[in-house]
Amino acid sequence: MAKLKNCLAVVVAMCYIAPMVLGQSLKNFEHEFIEIVKKIRASVVSIEISHDLQDHCRVSSGVLLDKAGHIVTVANTLRASKKIMVKLESLEQYEARLVGIDCKTNLAILKIDAPQLQPVAKGYSQDLQVGALLIIVGNPYGLTKSASYGIVSGVDRAVWMADANSPLTGLIQTTAPINPGDAGGLVVDSQGRFVGIASSTLSRNLLICGYQQLALRKLFTLLKENLQQENIPESEMVRMAEMLQNLPGNSLVSQGINFILPSHTIYWVAEQIIQYGEVRRGWIGVDVKDCENGQGVVVTNIIAKSPAANHDIHLEDRFLAIDGQEIPHSLFLLHKISYMMIGQEVCFTVARDAQTLQIRLRLEKSPEK
Repeated sequence: MAKLKNCLAVVVAMCYIAPMVLGQSLKNFEHEFIEIVKKIRASVVSIEISHDLQDHCRVSSGVLLDKAGHIVTVANTLRASKKIMVKLESLEQYEARLVGIDCKTNLAILKIDAPQLQPVAKGYSQDLQVGALLIIVGNPYGLTKSASYGIVSGVDRAVWMADANSPLTGLIQTTAPINPGDAGGLVVDSQGRFVGIASSTLSRNLLICGYQQLALRKLFTLLKENLQQENIPESEMVRMAEMLQNLPGNSLVSQGINFILPSHTIYWVAEQIIQYGEVRRGWIGVDVKDCENGQGVVVTNIIAKSPAANHDIHLEDRFLAIDGQEIPHSLFLLHKISYMMIGQEVCFTVARDAQTLQIRLRLEKSPEK
């Protein structure tokens, strides 16, 4: 009986104490969140781009990488730009020089000459795990220095962007909102360290696949048949309405799936653009497809006069590993090669017929613009 009374006393005490402890924790979290946003706002810039054929300016976001005035932003906002102006936290404006663009990652590096700049604190995006808290500061719809937050909902994502001839790999998926004007905005971890920039969202892209294609085909066939009639029977109209209603979710449009370009990719690209004015990305000159057993990739095409053609790579060769790392699928190989430089030597473990070979080749400059 005494034990029961003691247990009840503990339960009653917890009912009073727990809300107080939780309330204090939330207050501490809120305070830390506010302090982080205050600290990082000065590292975010507003970029106004004037175009030849437009009277108005397009606004996007950028991040100060160093005290020398180098700024990273997304490249697609700068196409056909006539003048680029950068506005700081102090509201001072400076004309920016375009140092270089990397079309592969859609990154651009700008340079301004300004005193007392506050670059962002370096973080390590490769250490992020699913569930980690992220804070974004950008300029959505021209609303400067807007802060939002979300979590990491996926890592190492590969996404096809508009007008790209290969997917963008290594992206971080997040629940944090990315609106027009946020692209290029600063993304930090829970300690205020730079882990990436806001890259893109799928919320305006058409995503139709699998059984959705079949449902849409049936619907379009039905529409075509009935639109040729002057009077569509009510039963057919009900049937078409039901088919539309039964399309899962909003199957034509994704629900705000957002992506971040990680900071370790940004630093790698920025370093090369600052040093060379371009990214000297390596290239081997093959097309591959995944093996059905998930072990390696098969060579389906070899480009003439490429490193692969000059180093005895054959059609139907199976690449098992690169520099000792197993190749689970083609996107892994694409991502790996995309972050190797011209002149770098790589070693492929290749399965050919009943043999396993070690083939070394030196990467050359990619012909992609």
